[in-house]
Amino acid sequence: AGAKRRPRRKPRGPRFTLEGDGERTLVQYHWSESEISIPPNEGIVSIGPQAFCSTARIKLVATTPPICKSEFIEAVRIPEGVKSISAEAFMGCVNLKTIELPSTLESIGDSAFCGCKNLQTALLPEQIRLIGESAFSKTGLREISIPGRCSVSRRAFSGCEQLKAAKFDSGIGEFGAECFDGCDALEQVKLPGILASIPEGAFRGCCRLLDVRMPDCVADIGIEAFKGCANLPEIPMPSGLVSIEESAFSECCSIEEAVIPEGVEEIADPV
Repeated sequence: AGAKRRPRRKPRGPRFTLEGDGERTLVQYHWSESEISIPPNEGIVSIGPQAFCSTARIKLVATTPPICKSEFIEAVRIPEGVKSISAEAFMGCVNLKTIELPSTLESIGDSAFCGCKNLQTALLPEQIRLIGESAFSKTGLREISIPGRCSVSRRAFSGCEQLKAAKFDSGIGEFGAECFDGCDALEQVKLPGILASIPEGAFRGCCRLLDVRMPDCVADIGIEAFKGCANLPEIPMPSGLVSIEESAFSECCSIEEAVIPEGVEEIADPV
């Protein structure tokens, strides 16, 4: 008979390290579970930097190579009361599939979920005010809805190769450069009605993008904003447009013509 696989030992010691009195921060997760429910009655208001981004490696059996502890994590429930998720908190949790975010959440830090390639959904609460740089970059998100009054940082959703639809609520006036850069499955985008500009590289490489409507208050279309949107059939220009920057529509080979509004003062070469 072949060698039997020994059962995993129950971890010793605390599951979490917490810091602070009253309002506390979850500093580090120590165990290796597939489903994690953060305790709701510990006064936790913040998930600390790299709290679940463990590089520690453990062996399941002697004959297999060690694996990273963060690779065990498949589902996380964050309780009500938590207000912030810090930078790189779940970065590289490659098997994370579901994350339950509380209605009290206000900010998600830089690269918080970067590289969580199996994370397909993230329901952002209405309270959210900040999505950090590369916060959801290279995740498996299929669609995203961004609440109003939320600040969306540079490259927040870049490289999300399965993202098909993105929606901004009406209260958002701007979002970061390269926000959807490389989202090559993206087909539909609903932009907010008070948007002032399309930032640099916003939809670069979104080769399946079919429909995007810019509100009339957009005054500037940034460098390479729509570069490589090869299947975009048309792009109605906003009536308030003032400038079109370099290579804004480069490699948009399906657009046959575009009507430039009278108020445009600057068109870079090449467009």
